[in-house]
Amino acid sequence: MTEDRGGVLPVMVGFLLVGGAMIGGLGMMLLQPPPAPEWAEVEAPVVDPAAELRARGERLYVPLSKFLDASLGRGQPRMEASLSVAVRGSSKELLALNTLVGGNIAQIEAAMMVEVLEVFGRTQDSAELHRELPPRLRDAINRTVGTEEWPEPVEEVLLTALAIYR
Repeated sequence: MTEDRGGVLPVMVGFLLVGGAMIGGLGMMLLQPPPAPEWAEVEAPVVDPAAELRARGERLYVPLSKFLDASLGRGQPRMEASLSVAVRGSSKELLALNTLVGGNIAQIEAAMMVEVLEVFGRTQDSAELHRELPPRLRDAINRTVGTEEWPEPVEEVLLTALAIYR
C-alpha cells in the first residue's frame, strides 16, 4: 500500500494556519498594554463634612467638674466659671479621649488658664467673656489633647455659669 500524500498536506497546512493564527493572536494580546482596572475609572466620592460628623455619632455635652477660678491679683476682680464641652465620636474614641484628658489634665488646665487670664485681664464684661472665651478655650483644649487622627476632639465649649467678683 502506498500512502497518499495529497491528503496529509492539506491537513498540515490547515493545522499550521489555525495554530499560527492562534499563536499570533496570543502574541498580540500579550503585547497589548493591560486595561485600566475598573476602580481606577471611578471618581472619588464627594465628602460631605456634615455627613462625616453625623457618622461620628451624636454630640455629647460633658460638664466639667471643676470651676475655672481666675483672679487678677489681690484686691482685683475675680472670675469663676463652670464649663461644658461638646464632643462627638465612637465609644472607642471617647474612651481614648477620656484617658488622654485624665493623663494631661494639668496641661489642659494651664492652657485654659492662659486664655482666661488674657481675656479676663482685658475685659470683665460678661457679654464679652461669653463671646471670646468659649472658642479660645476650645482651641486650647484641642491643642493639648488633639491627635493627628483626631485634631479637634472638642467641638464646642459652653460657659454654663459665670460669676465676676469685684
